[in-house]
Amino acid sequence: MSAVPRNSAFLPAAVARRRLGPPRRVARTAATALCLLGPASCNISPQPVPPPEEDHVAITPSLISITDNPNGGVTLHGDPGAVDPGDSVLRGLNRVTPSPAVAVPVAPDGSFDLVLKGTSKDSFRVQARKDASYSAPVDLQGGGGGPVVVVEPPYGGCVTVQPDREVRFPPTQPGDIQIVPVRLSNLCPFDISVGAFGTLSSSPVFEPMLGTVSAGYVPIGAEAILAVAFHPVQDGLYEDDLVLQLIAQPPDPPPDPALLPLWILTVRGVAVTP
Repeated sequence: MSAVPRNSAFLPAAVARRRLGPPRRVARTAATALCLLGPASCNISPQPVPPPEEDHVAITPSLISITDNPNGGVTLHGDPGAVDPGDSVLRGLNRVTPSPAVAVPVAPDGSFDLVLKGTSKDSFRVQARKDASYSAPVDLQGGGGGPVVVVEPPYGGCVTVQPDREVRFPPTQPGDIQIVPVRLSNLCPFDISVGAFGTLSSSPVFEPMLGTVSAGYVPIGAEAILAVAFHPVQDGLYEDDLVLQLIAQPPDPPPDPALLPLWILTVRGVAVTP
């Protein structure tokens, strides 16, 4: 990996908001501003990041049901074998009305009960972790009490984002900064702008960056590069979720909401002192 040059286009949201207007729920830290000055400890990583070796962790969607609770919210119930191996951790969130992910323990037989906000007709993201190994994120569409459907690809609409579900960072030394680019392609019949790009937990460890959206919008048929910075301060596993909200330009008349859904990117990294 190479150090970010002084004239890097990967601007932190605090700098780039002059171009796009004030994004909401965006972490703004001095660490990423220092990255623009090109320290040796600030690296940019091409995606996909070569993943470290991880043990097998998997989710079986056919063993999961989503039901409404009498007092509000929903329960995602996993039958035995829904998560392999058991004795792990499952985290999930509502993709329609996102809020910080909720984590619950998985029983030794792989079963679980995860209570989230929303209704059984919403879509949800779940991911399992066993020690330092993770499953792939899985997106589930509730059927209002009927069968659960896997959402694949994760989003429809007229925009593509790569990586589309998860941003993984290579092992990073505390105090260093890693940056992974996120490619946004506008296939819509209208220009788009970034209305919000921020973490759900507001943690400063992961910092969304507005990248190369230099004109304040992404024209029809064009691509732009966003980015995510990872700057841990101590050893450990870190995980969060980013929300990317896109807005049609001009916004009136508004397009079909299905064309520009909220985009959720799960982000994770590990900080290790050599």
